[in-house]
Amino acid sequence: MDCARANARTRLHRRGNRRVAFEARTDKRIDKRSGVSQRMPISVLENVVSNAARAIQTGERDIVPRIADTYAALPAITGKIELEYEGELVGGHVIAHELIRRAAMRRIRTAPAA
Repeated sequence: MDCARANARTRLHRRGNRRVAFEARTDKRIDKRSGVSQRMPISVLENVVSNAARAIQTGERDIVPRIADTYAALPAITGKIELEYEGELVGGHVIAHELIRRAAMRRIRTAPAA
């Protein structure tokens, strides 16, 4: 993969991580009083980058984060959100999966064509 495409994918992923926080702020099952801080996207990005390092171990030539790497950040997401009663019934891990899915879909839909 050439450097320009790798940089574009990394930018796309960084914006997608921020989108997870935006999705969390609009979800009715997450307590609005607790707030979703800026620490969540930072923590998600740190987890994604460390999971992307799997490329070194598998012998891949390019180390580029993938959307699937975001799922490695599930504990970081569930640790940063406070749930309302409805959210507790569903479970934090289910809501975190939904947040990632919605963020990825919105990011892909609004991404410029390469």
